[in-house]
Amino acid sequence: MNKKSIIAIVVILCVVIIGAIGFTVVKDIMIKGNPVNYLLYSATQSKHEAYEAKLKASFDVDKETLAGSLSYFSADPDAMANFITSIVDQLSINGDIIVKASMEQKNLYVSEALSIDYKDKPLVDFGIGLTQEQLSLESKTFYDKSFTLSKEELFQQIKDESGVDLSELDFNKYIDLLNMEKDPLYKTLVKNYKGYETILRDTLVNLKKGDKVSVELSNGKEIKCDELQVSLTMDEMLKAYIGLINEAKTDEHLKALAKSKLIEILSLVISSEDYKILQIEKTDLESAIKEIDTNFESEWNKAMDQMITTYQEMQSQFGQAGVDIATYNIAIAIDNKYNIRRISYNMNMMGFVMKQEMVYSAYDKDVETPALSMPEKSVSLVDLMKDETMASDVGYDMLDQGLTNIIKGEALNQLMSDLKTNSEILPANEKEGILSLAEYFFENKEMLKEMILSNFGL
Repeated sequence: MNKKSIIAIVVILCVVIIGAIGFTVVKDIMIKGNPVNYLLYSATQSKHEAYEAKLKASFDVDKETLAGSLSYFSADPDAMANFITSIVDQLSINGDIIVKASMEQKNLYVSEALSIDYKDKPLVDFGIGLTQEQLSLESKTFYDKSFTLSKEELFQQIKDESGVDLSELDFNKYIDLLNMEKDPLYKTLVKNYKGYETILRDTLVNLKKGDKVSVELSNGKEIKCDELQVSLTMDEMLKAYIGLINEAKTDEHLKALAKSKLIEILSLVISSEDYKILQIEKTDLESAIKEIDTNFESEWNKAMDQMITTYQEMQSQFGQAGVDIATYNIAIAIDNKYNIRRISYNMNMMGFVMKQEMVYSAYDKDVETPALSMPEKSVSLVDLMKDETMASDVGYDMLDQGLTNIIKGEALNQLMSDLKTNSEILPANEKEGILSLAEYFFENKEMLKEMILSNFGL
């Protein structure tokens, strides 16, 4: 290869590289230059099949607002407001969420584990898991094992009660039917989004780009992100919901897609002869298709009008209250790949403040999906329904273990201890009431448990 050829190749490579970098820079400027563009692009272009997230919610009280509402209940409203705040500040909700769904691979995995904590110690916990094969429920507070319901057990239960054997159905063909990426009607719908976009842009008109922030993931790694911020009242949010539903009501592309899919599904039940498995009359399905074809428009309008009315009634109720019922301060952190890494908000409702934060630690291939339950550590819900003695024994064990873990747990004991300590700022008679409650708890733990068990007839 001669010198001129080498130079030509180098020049071409430089042009390609600079062009690619230039396009990326220009694209970033165009998107990030407008906060609404930035948010909409990140929300719609980052198509993930899986995510892992951590949830944290905490509570606070606007002392001045609370004191104003306590004037009829306390001789010293300010002291009572401080007392209540000192307890509420220590309450939190923590959760771990994993979601993975793929229509192509016919996979579904959902796992949610939540705990209500006091000073970072669990008061009570619960969890739910779902795959295409099994439902799982658990609470380590109440029982050492999880409760499961498999698809096979559910189908057998349905077969025993109705004679319908759902195991004979090929559900995959219906899932394929709902995978709309290649559907021309869906493609047309996606292209005609301007009406919805206008409503969102009007709602987010005050969205602004804040300072760079650092988001800590579950593995301890920190990611630098841009943060978008907006404040919305409940009335503004309800107005947006109503606007979006009104847009959907008159969206001919959306109506065409919904109508088409309903008819396709029913037609597939007929053509595959699945109606025989489902024990449905073919003529009933044909009548349903005719009904949809004839009256879809009016039924669609009825459904949309009902939703609009519901939100309008909420608007009216809040308006009649004469106060700004709730304001949401929302912040969204986005990394340099346009992945949303954190969504946080605080909601102020008449002096009561709830803060919630969702951190997205992993996406797609980085998301692990551990087994929801192990056979040796689970109890079948079907077995419980069939065996009254087993159900009674498990029910007693749950109540016994739950009461033990709660009453003797660190969280409740710390809460009661703080009630005693923090009540010192209250007027004498109000302090005595709190002290009596806490002392009664500490002196009668075992009796409390037995009393509750006896009220359940155990």
